[in-house]
This record gives sequence, structure tokens and C-alpha cells, in this order.
Amino acid sequence: MKFFDKTEEEKKREEEKKQLTTLEKAIIYSDILKEDAYKVLTSYIMEVKSNKRKNDFFELDFLVRVFLQLIDQEFGTEEKMQNQLDKIILIIRDLLPAGIKTSNYTFIKEMIINNFVSKDGYLAYNLFDMNFYSLFDNKTLYLNCMNIILNSKKLRNQMSLIIKYACKVSRYSITKDMFYSDMIAFLAGMEDVVNNEYVAYANACLEIAKKRVGVYAIDEKKLALCNSNVERVEGYLDQMKVYEESLENTKTSIGEMLRSEKEEIKKMRASSIQIFRKEIQKEKEELLKKLDEYLLDLEVSLKEKSDDVFKEILANYQKQIREMHTMFQGYSRATSEDLIRIQKAAEDSLQELKNYVQNDDHLKEVLTKANESNEVREKIVQLVEQEKKLVTSNESGLIPGMEKVIVPATPQVIIPQSQQSQRILSAFDEKIPFSLRLDRILALKEANEKKGKIYHEKTIQIVKCLMEGDWPYLLGPSGCGKSYLMSQVAELLGIELVKSGKITEPYTVMGYTDPQGKFRATQTYIALVYGKLLGYDEFDNGNPDTHVVINEIYSKLLDKLDDIKGKHYVTFAEDVPAEINPNFRMISAGNTTGGGENALFSSRGKLDESVQERMTPIRVGYDNRVEEQIFGQHKNWYNFFVKFREACDNYALNNNMESAQGIGTTRDAAAIVKYIKHDSKTLDELLEEKFTQTKDMDYLSSLAKFIGRSYDINVSEVKNPNTNNHTLESFSEQTIAKKFIYKCKSKKGNI
Repeated sequence: MKFFDKTEEEKKREEEKKQLTTLEKAIIYSDILKEDAYKVLTSYIMEVKSNKRKNDFFELDFLVRVFLQLIDQEFGTEEKMQNQLDKIILIIRDLLPAGIKTSNYTFIKEMIINNFVSKDGYLAYNLFDMNFYSLFDNKTLYLNCMNIILNSKKLRNQMSLIIKYACKVSRYSITKDMFYSDMIAFLAGMEDVVNNEYVAYANACLEIAKKRVGVYAIDEKKLALCNSNVERVEGYLDQMKVYEESLENTKTSIGEMLRSEKEEIKKMRASSIQIFRKEIQKEKEELLKKLDEYLLDLEVSLKEKSDDVFKEILANYQKQIREMHTMFQGYSRATSEDLIRIQKAAEDSLQELKNYVQNDDHLKEVLTKANESNEVREKIVQLVEQEKKLVTSNESGLIPGMEKVIVPATPQVIIPQSQQSQRILSAFDEKIPFSLRLDRILALKEANEKKGKIYHEKTIQIVKCLMEGDWPYLLGPSGCGKSYLMSQVAELLGIELVKSGKITEPYTVMGYTDPQGKFRATQTYIALVYGKLLGYDEFDNGNPDTHVVINEIYSKLLDKLDDIKGKHYVTFAEDVPAEINPNFRMISAGNTTGGGENALFSSRGKLDESVQERMTPIRVGYDNRVEEQIFGQHKNWYNFFVKFREACDNYALNNNMESAQGIGTTRDAAAIVKYIKHDSKTLDELLEEKFTQTKDMDYLSSLAKFIGRSYDINVSEVKNPNTNNHTLESFSEQTIAKKFIYKCKSKKGNI
């Protein structure tokens, strides 16, 4: 480099001076700008050229463009031009605090030139006011307001009033957004003002803004009236407090008196009942003792005159007497009908004896004693009747007598120990708004989900059905979690679930009376009487005749829900009436739509049309979230399991099938995890047992192609991967997919 060569910085500086000189000449020779006004601009340019002042516009191009806009406008005095220039510099400093490093610098620079500086801008129309400008923290909102004003001649003429209103209303705006909303509404309403009533309009808007934040204009007269009313109300409140204290004291004294009386009555009742029970027990023991003595005397007398036939009659009679004795001791709450039946049996036996010994004087004497025993039996009947009335009227927790002894039909049926309760569960209580009941259930569900519990996506839909008294029918493939879903729904509703398996005959629902006269209760009876959720599994695999019986039970349940305070009954086993509990609900599950057998479920029968109309079908599919939790850290197997399900669903869809055959179930997922943990099977064995068995050639071909597309594998080029000496856990998704495709090909030929 030569000694006198100039640096790039010096060259740039000289070029800028040339441009400033050119700009200075353009200002001087302007036809619009007055002489006094252009002195301000030329003076600024000279100071920048001589480095006496910093360029407030950061860039020379910015300065030039602003000054060219200014010389295109008419400014009469030096003071006005200086004021204009100062405003522009103030705006630049405010909107570009970091200079050219300010975010969106170029956009803001153009906005300043176009909106503020240009001959159609705010400064040219003398609309810019620093007080108004400073009210907006968000300058975009300021620009929106200014553009509204700029585009309306009426608003431009009222700019001073707008500024005054803005300064006043800002004091009563809680937030900047509220202030902006006030201004937009004010400007819109100002357009509609007529007869130049702008000041009145502004005052009215300001009053509204004040009232919104609790500032009201009130004179001394109104204030005095308000104070008077307040004092009067306070006097009323003091009187109310006195009345309230008096009522509370009265309530307390009455409550104490009632509690005392209640305790006394309770003690008297308990004491009287205890005394009466002791007297009854004592008289019962005496009667039993007399009965035993009589039977012993009768037996001794009969033995003296016995022969072979008489022994046979005696044996039969002894058996009946023992049954009578055992029944009397075992069922202290037996009804009078039971005792009458015992009496009849004894009388029949005595009649046989009469027929046998019509001409035997000694036996006639014995029978005469037997007839005298009728007085004993009558006393027993009267005694039991008295005890029955006592038990029935007793409110201390004694169980009332029943017409039949109720026992379980099968070991799976458990009769509750507690009494029947007609108290309605909160989930079903229509005195509580439905939305509130549902919110409680949703909150419980959310809390359980935070603990790691997973609910099926259809859970809340089913909950709503049961809350409304509907009869949901869960329709879905095997192993998709329908039974578990029933238990989750019951838990959320706060009701116990009792399940009835495959329904074969009507008596499996309605129960029956055995030869001993005992009623054999079913799950249906237990759910209906004690208010439980009755679940019928494999409903579409049952007896159609039984479905009609169940449909009739649901019809009676609807009658109960329509008349919740009334008593509604279902008769079981022809002579066992059972009152419907208001909490009783029904739910069922099946694999078909109810139309009968299909390719996957050939034994399913068609549901009666009336039953289908009663039920609310809800399709339940597999929920992969459950399997994701089961597989846990084994993401490779979970991802392949999901892809396999998608492949099965795709095949079923293309072949118009209700559900896919051999799709992976939740039980399959749990089994695979167990195999992985134990490393008990090879990859070939696992894929064979859980994925490819029971499927025909077309099915396997479709699955292989779908898996190939999912993992970007060319099916025709797949060879048997080497999986020896590897654990099930170590295989990648890609290896599992290739092995699966190979097994499909090798099992049914090339695809």
C-alpha cells in the first residue's frame, strides 16, 4: 500500500459527506420549504458532517430519507421545524433504543418514516402528541388508534379532545388492554356523534369508565341519604343478631331436651324388650321341655303295643317329630305358616295311628293324650307370632322374619350380611345436579390417573349411561378389557359389581326353590335387592329365552327410576317378591353386534329385537395405553405389538369383518412380558404361538405386507435372520419385524 492511499473507512466517510452535501443542496433549493425552516435542517447536516454531533438516525440512508420527506412539506417557521425534528428524534430513540441492533430494526424504521414523517403521517397532520404517545406501552396499539384517527377527518379535527379524554380515562383503566379497548370504543362512538356534541359524548364515556371501577359522582344530599340508610340497615342487623342469638339458644335448649328424651325412651324400650325377650325365652324352654316329656311318654306307650307294621309307622312318626323339633330350634323366626305345616304333619301321622288302632283301647287312650297336646302346639304358635311382631316392630337392628329361607344358588353367589338400604348413592341422586355428580367422578378418575392407573377411553361414556339409568352393552373383541372396564366403572360410581357368567336357563337368573323349601338366590336377585351393578358377561352367547326375562327386569327397573319413591317388585322363582333397590343398575358385554353368528364367533345367537332396543351399544376396542404400561421398558416389543394390531385391523377392514381374528390381546401382552423376563422361549416360538398361528395364507400375506411397509422392508428379499444366542429382550424392532415376515412366508409359501 502506498503512503498516501486512503483507508476504506476514510473513503466511506468522504462518500457520506458528499451525500450530505447533495442533501443540503436539495434542502436549499426546495420550492416548498420556507427559508427559516430549512435552516434547522441544513444546520443539523453541517453539524453531522463536521462531527460536532452524532447522527441521531444511526444510518446516513435513514437520515436522508427522513429529511427528503420533511422538505416535501410546508413548514413556516424555524420553531415549527425544530419542534418537528425534535419529535422525530424522540420517537426514534423510544422505538429503537438499541439502534440498528434493535429487534425488527428495518420494520420499525420503515414504520417511522411512513407513519410519522411522511406528508400523510401523524406529524404532517399535527396529530402527534407526546402525552398521548406515552400512554401506550405497546406502541402497536398506539399505531392502531392513530391510524383510525388519521383515516377520519372528523376525528382529526377533534384530536385535542381525544388527547384530553385519553389522559383522563387512563387513570380509571385497570390494565393497558382495558385502556386500549376504551379508546377503540370511544373513537368508534365519536364517528356517530351529531350536532358537534363531542364534549358531552366524551364526558359521558368518562363517567362510564369511572363507574366501572367504582367511582361515582355523588352530592352531599345523596351521601347523607346513603348514610341514613346504612345506619338503618345496621340497626336492623343488630336486631337480627339478637333474634339469631335468641333462636340459637332456644334451638340448643330444645336439642338438649330432645336428646335427653330420646335417651330415656331408648333406655326404656331396650329395657322393656329385654324383659319381654327373657319371659318369652323362659316360656319357650318350658314348652319345649313339656313337649319332650310328652314325646318320650308317647314313644314308651307305643313300644309296649308295637308289631312290625307299628314299628314302621313309629319310625316314620319319630322322623317327622325330629324334623319338627330341629326346625323349631334352628329357626326361631319361622313364620306361623311353617308351624301350621309342622302341625299338619303331626296330625297326618296321628291319623295313620288312628286308622291302625281303631279297635285297640290302649292306643285310643294314647291318641287322646296326643289330641290334648293341641293346646301345647297352639301356645307355641301364639308364642312365635308374638315374637314375630316384636322383631318386626323393633328398630334396634333385629332382622325381620322372611317367608322363605334364602341361600346361595352357587358358591359364587354371596348373600350380603347387611340389611337392604334404600339410600340412593350420590352418583345416582337426581337431587344433585348431573354436572356436579359427574365432576366428582372426573376428579376421582384424575386422582387415580396421577397414581398411575389407566382408564379405557370409553369409561366416562359408560359412567354417564349408568348415571342416567341406561343399560350399556359393551361390544368388542375378546381380551380387549370389557370385564375390567366394568369393574373400573363400578369403582368410579361407588357401587359393588356382581357378575353373572354365561346365561343358560331362566332359573340361572330368576333362581328356584329347592325340595327343602329354600330359595336359591342368584346374582341377579342379589344385585336387584341390595342395589349393586349387575354385569352379564358373554351376553350374546346366552339363551334367547333368558334374554327376554332379563329385558323384563330392566323394564321394571325403568319403572322404579321413573317413580323413585314408589315400591316396585320383581317376582323370583314364582313366589318370592323382591323390591327393586334404587341403586340397582345393569351392564352387559359381548363379542357381536347382536345380529347372530359371524366368521369369528360361530356359536353366537341373535338377540331379540326388544332386547337390542333396550340396550345402549358401546363399541369397545383395544386401548394401546394399557399394553404400553404392561410392556414398560420393552419399547421394541410394544411398538411391534401395536403395528401388528394395526395390520390385523387393516385386514379385517378390507374383508368387511366386525373384528380381526387372532389380534394381540391384553392377555397376550402380559404373557410376552413374562416370556421376556424368564427368557423361556425362542423368537421363533414366541412369534409362532402369539402372532402367526390360526391364520390362513391370505391373512399372513396381508400381515407381512403391512409390517413390511411399516418398517420399510422389502418383503420379497427378506431372509431368515440369525437369532441364535440372543435373548428376547435384546432384539430390535427391525429384527422382530423381519423374523415375523420370514415366518409368514415360510409357513404359507412365498408372498
